[in-house]
Amino acid sequence: MAMQKITFSADADLLDRAEQIAKAKGTTLEEEVRQWLDDLGSGKWKLTPPESKKRKARKSAKG
Repeated sequence: MAMQKITFSADADLLDRAEQIAKAKGTTLEEEVRQWLDDLGSGKWKLTPPESKKRKARKSAKG
């Protein structure tokens, strides 16, 4: 599998805490993010289907 680099922004304190947790688990933040992406991509995180745009528009119009 070819690797691609990604860049994203996150709160510095959050990153520090996440790195500490990863270190306590004997891993790295990069490995934890890769695992999370793998889980997400493989469907481990099931989400309910989003509401249709029309339904959302009707709800917001009702107040």
